[in-house]
Parts: sequence; C-alpha cells; structure tokens
Amino acid sequence: MIKIWNAFSSNNSSSYRMIARFADAAVASDAAAALTAYLEAHAAEHVDDLHGEASPLQVLAKHYGFDWEDEGWGSAGDGPHVILEGEILFVYHRYCTGLGPGIAAFLNERGATSGDDTWADVQISVVFRAAHGVDPVLDNELEALFAQPRESAIYKSPPFRVPWCEIETRGKAAFYRDAGTVGLYFPVNPPGIALVKQWLAGHGIEGASIQFDELADEQLFNALTAARCTACTGPLEYLDPRLHDIESPQLVCKPCGGLYELAAFVG
Repeated sequence: MIKIWNAFSSNNSSSYRMIARFADAAVASDAAAALTAYLEAHAAEHVDDLHGEASPLQVLAKHYGFDWEDEGWGSAGDGPHVILEGEILFVYHRYCTGLGPGIAAFLNERGATSGDDTWADVQISVVFRAAHGVDPVLDNELEALFAQPRESAIYKSPPFRVPWCEIETRGKAAFYRDAGTVGLYFPVNPPGIALVKQWLAGHGIEGASIQFDELADEQLFNALTAARCTACTGPLEYLDPRLHDIESPQLVCKPCGGLYELAAFVG
C-alpha cells in the first residue's frame, strides 16, 4: 500500500526538526541508538550520493510505504542529527526541505509519539532558582535576555539572541523573575540545548527544570510578571511543582502571608 505524505513546506530549504516523546528515557535511548545506527550504516553504504532516491530520509519513507514528493533532498553534511534529552528525542537537519514521514514511522514503531517535522525552532522552558545579587554576571545576562523581542518568528524581524553563544533563533519568548526563581521561555535549535545546559552549569545552577514545547508557559510566564498581591499590591513569589514538592502551583506574598491560586491570574 502506498501512502501519500503531505508536508507544509516551500521549495526553499531550511533547518527542520522533529520531537519524539517516549514513555521513559531507556526506551528513548534505545530508539536513538537504533536510528543513529541506521543513519551511520546508510551513510557508509552511500558515500558518494545521499540525495534523492539514495537519501536515508527517502529510503525510510519508502520502507514504510510512503510516496514522498520531496525525495529527501538536503545537504548530507548537515544531518539528520539525533539528539537525546531524557525521554525526548530530537531529529534535526540544518539544511533540507523536510524530514519526511519515514523518521516518524521509524520512531513510532519503537514506542514514540512523534510530532510533525517543522522548520520552527524548539520552544524551551527553563525554570531554576536564582536570587538577585548573588551572581552579578548572571543578573546582567538575564537582563540581556529579557530585552530580547517577544516575537521573532516573523520573516525579516530581529532574531532572538542569547548571551552565551552567537546562534540566532526565531520564535516566541516570555520571562519572569521573582525573589528566588527565574523562568525562561524562548526559541532554541536542538544543538543549542547543550549550550543552554552549559550556561546553567557555568553559573553553578543545579536542579533546573528543562522542558520542550510547553506552549502554555508563554502565557504563564507573562502572567507571573504582572501578578500582584491584592492586599499590598506587591509582587508575588511563584512556587512551581517543577522545583518544589507541591502538587499544584501557588503564588505567595511573603510580606502579607497571602496565598493565591494560579488560576486567579492565568486564564
């Protein structure tokens, strides 16, 4: 049976990525190893030509019965790359017209829930503890981050830049910082995830929560920035289950002792 794969892409090449989520990290690791082994074996067999019908993306698509019009065109030296983060696996290609249906079928066969391949950068959510004034360099870098555009996905708009590397990305951004916690939501390409973790480690930050494509965090972080105590109008401190041993998020006014449900500020 031939299956038709429709992808929403143009004739222009770009970077593409796909996120595959697994039930646990061990299963994800096995799938990453299997996909990496396939890509390496295919590259060794087709040293001189990895385009068109010889593309590993096209071969996988045909193996699973798909008729894929793009035929796996892309620059072989730019991917696809397999990047593993716990129970989440990223497939990333720096320059192609799409990853095609074969990659998703390969991973889903091994227990993944895979999203569509897309040119959009990954939205990363980073939440960690960091008090003001303890690390002046971190404070300055966070100020530089907070000054970045909240919307950079629009064509020809200024890109999103980070202080720890020169990689430019595009997407949406939202931030909050209270007395003890920082929340960052911004676009990153999969190879840049390791650089984010290096930046955190360089500032001695441990126990940070890192999640991917948690799209609700954009609204959440924006709401936290504006949240105020109804009694004293002071800023509230956010307690997130990602960092605290609590079942549901809470907002606290330490001077007043007031405790608020998150729903009071987030619609």
